[in-house]
Amino acid sequence: MTSKNKIISIIITTLLVIVIVVAIVMNNNHSDFKLSSSKGNVSATYTNEYKVIPSANIVELAEGEIWDNNNLNIISGTVKDTENIKLKVDGDVSYDSLVTIEINKCIKGNFQAGEVIEVLAGCHTNPDGIWQEDCMINSSIEKGDFGIFMIEENHTTIENGNSILQLSDICKYAFPDAMHYCFLEKENKVIYFEEFYTELKEITDIKEVEEYIDKKLAK
Repeated sequence: MTSKNKIISIIITTLLVIVIVVAIVMNNNHSDFKLSSSKGNVSATYTNEYKVIPSANIVELAEGEIWDNNNLNIISGTVKDTENIKLKVDGDVSYDSLVTIEINKCIKGNFQAGEVIEVLAGCHTNPDGIWQEDCMINSSIEKGDFGIFMIEENHTTIENGNSILQLSDICKYAFPDAMHYCFLEKENKVIYFEEFYTELKEITDIKEVEEYIDKKLAK
């Protein structure tokens, strides 16, 4: 092989390596959402995968802090769909779920009956009946559930190194955590964080929850 042919061969090989590397990077950064406010090596994709990963967003709080939270919107409605999402931030993986809710009534806030909104659950939802221990309430959300949902505008970020994923790029609203802010009516009983809402006992109708919330908000 002549020197000229060797140079051409090296150039072709180098170009092929560059193409392969670019393809790998683009594949790793593939996202089903336009992450316009995020930066770095981030992606958010719909997925059927599931791994139990402890939630980082559950916090210790008193019940009064919920009713005093001026940023909290409280709605009742029906879950129209849930779609699980895999989040990657510079190699770190976490899971969430996009919950679509058709609003029946706005208890607190400026929503309208009939409006359809999307909310991030803060965890994977109902993966083959496996509910996460530290996200037991929200991970049990299923299509068709009727419930009361307490949500905020989404300002959460996930950071790793120089990469930042703004979750508002995926969805405008989110639950503040995956345990305290959801009441679900299922099979003649109400699923909620019973150890936290100690004044609610043996309730079977979501209307009892709404009456309880109205009393708390009126104080």
